[in-house]
Amino acid sequence: MKRLLSIALLAVSSVAFGATLAPVQLLSPSGSTTGQAIVSTGASSPPAWGNVSIATLTGILPVANGGTNASSASGTALDNISGFAGTGFLTRTGAGAYAFQSATNGITLGNLAQLPANTVLANATNGTANVTAFAMPNCGLSSSVTWTAGTGFTCTSAAAGVFSTITATTTNSTNTVTVTDTGTSGANIKLVGNGGTTPNKSIRANGGQFQVVNSAYSTAIMSLDDSGNLTSNSLITSGTAPAGSVGEYVTNNTSSGVALSTAATTNLISISLTAGKWDVTGDVSITGAGAAVLTNTVGGISTTSATIGSLGTFWQFLTTFTSNAIVNSPTPTVHLVLGSTTTVWLVALGTFSSGTASAQGVIRAIRVP
Repeated sequence: MKRLLSIALLAVSSVAFGATLAPVQLLSPSGSTTGQAIVSTGASSPPAWGNVSIATLTGILPVANGGTNASSASGTALDNISGFAGTGFLTRTGAGAYAFQSATNGITLGNLAQLPANTVLANATNGTANVTAFAMPNCGLSSSVTWTAGTGFTCTSAAAGVFSTITATTTNSTNTVTVTDTGTSGANIKLVGNGGTTPNKSIRANGGQFQVVNSAYSTAIMSLDDSGNLTSNSLITSGTAPAGSVGEYVTNNTSSGVALSTAATTNLISISLTAGKWDVTGDVSITGAGAAVLTNTVGGISTTSATIGSLGTFWQFLTTFTSNAIVNSPTPTVHLVLGSTTTVWLVALGTFSSGTASAQGVIRAIRVP
């Protein structure tokens, strides 16, 4: 009986050993799920169906198989995945697509966010901060842009200039600062100075002349042409002075003799002078006819019609001339200071006993400082 029991136990052990070495196709899938494997549970217990933990895997998975080709999480793993080397940036260019950009000029303008019109990137604070879009001011032509700490770009119309000397690089060099304007007022430089009412002056090249313009920019107070003719409100060295300028010249003369009545002051000719300072002179010629004997003759400058002026404004010959004599003499120079437009007369007087007498003449005036 004992022999039979021993044989039976040996048979069971042989069957169990044979089952352990059976092909995997003969294993029972009962109790398993898709993706599981037969996993060892240790030396003291049989293996069983189970999930494989990534933590228990060993070896390196290549990038081509979805791995990092690295044994641990590090920058090397990212280098392996991207395939890029050097210093720079990875930029996503689309779904699943990336590009490498060098650190030098790596961020292109197209990669920056769009800005509103007329803005710049700036840090307008007094401390360290990220740049932001800063709206540039519209300063126009009469002011300039300046940077104010803590505020940013602002407009200023009174910026203090810092000037440099322009040094010629060679002898007889024509290096210059050029101001170009071909408009109706020419090329201008405005000089802003001091003074109570007319502090500013402008210099300009206009119409072929170099000019100095008044503070109101309404009158050229001095003009110089290429021939050297200088026209000024205070000085004329050549050419004809315009009305209102020092050197302005006014003249008139009689076209024929003016009949005289004996012992009566008569107007020969006149001129109109505007306000200002004038030196006035004239010439008077008195002629007797028909056996007229002149006994008193006068010629002069007067601001009153048909009136001999004060001493120093006329000449006089109180003497008896031969019949039909001609008496001719220049008048004194009369200095007039006029507050408004005034008529100035050339006058004559002749006293004679018989016959007739007439007079003619010329009057001249020049504006003086």
